[in-house]
Amino acid sequence: MLYLLECTDGSLYAGITPDLAARYAKHCAGRGGAYTRSHPPRRILAVMPCADRGAATRAEIALKKQPRAEKLRWAQQWAWSGADDGG
Repeated sequence: MLYLLECTDGSLYAGITPDLAARYAKHCAGRGGAYTRSHPPRRILAVMPCADRGAATRAEIALKKQPRAEKLRWAQQWAWSGADDGG
């Protein structure tokens, strides 16, 4: 799945994972990636299910190429409503 995080400084972070809860916990603990070590996550904005890792990677690449406004529009379409993100 492809996910989009809002970081505490307001920046956005996109990534892929088969296990969102475990990956988000790693990000929050500072072990999820170089970017989120210096830009801790505030909350999960959106999650898009993908058929497989290849599809998730292609979707991530496409999302990362978009300007911030487009990423936020994408987040509205795939809005996360989970309660385990701390937000």
